[in-house]
Amino acid sequence: MNMINPFDVRYWIPRGSKKLLYYIGPPLSTSFDPLELKLFIARNKALGAIWDYDGDYAESGSWYRTVCDRVDYDVSIIASKNSRKKINKCLNNCVVEPIDISVLFKHAYGVYLQACTRYKNVDMVPEEKFVQDIKQKYEKNSYRAFGVFRKKKLIAYMTILDFGEYAMGDIAGFDPAYSNYYPMYGLYYYVAKYFVAEGGYKEFDRGSKPLLHETKIDEFLMKLEYRKKYCRLGVYFTLPVRIVLRLARMLRFVCRWVIPKQFCVILDSLLRAQDIADATSVEPE
Repeated sequence: MNMINPFDVRYWIPRGSKKLLYYIGPPLSTSFDPLELKLFIARNKALGAIWDYDGDYAESGSWYRTVCDRVDYDVSIIASKNSRKKINKCLNNCVVEPIDISVLFKHAYGVYLQACTRYKNVDMVPEEKFVQDIKQKYEKNSYRAFGVFRKKKLIAYMTILDFGEYAMGDIAGFDPAYSNYYPMYGLYYYVAKYFVAEGGYKEFDRGSKPLLHETKIDEFLMKLEYRKKYCRLGVYFTLPVRIVLRLARMLRFVCRWVIPKQFCVILDSLLRAQDIADATSVEPE
């Protein structure tokens, strides 16, 4: 792959009211130069940045990305008989294929709404914002979409950021009314095979470990022969943020009583990121 400019704006997405930048580009072997990073953050009027680097530096650790990078990826290599059965049920009863982005504009929000019914107290995104977010990513990056159809009805979707030799999953959802067809088994299998085994890509990246809460999706993907790629986590925050985080760490118990819950969640996430960055910055013995 040609040398990339890691500070290309295509490789960064905003989080937290656009004040925290998260790197989503091709894997980085080393961390950023601190001065260049500081200037980049200042130019974008952000308060900090988070990124991953040095993939596969250890066989276990506190931070990872879940990826598929097997060039022989196929249903036949999946050890779990139950998972093979579910993949084949989806593929035999549904159509899984790349879709035009316009299909998402028309039909994905309905699937998203149905997907939200699986969770309690979900802060659902309005349709206008949902569509606008997809449009912005499509205009900014090489953005791909894949869908699962049952009798021509979209029942699951996934969007992908395509970086040429690397592909990264963005958003995905399915209609639980069609759970018996196992659409996510078929979709995650199809996408990994499409990019890695058939497309010659080095890696399909599902995403990183959550900062606060464990998720069952990574264990699900391990059954599909994805793997956890243990990497280092890098963080940088501006001085005002570092001061706030230091105070929050010292007064963590008090903060829970005087600060709104949503802000406590943000603070806990940032503090957790600092802890993981510190832990993964040291070579394992």
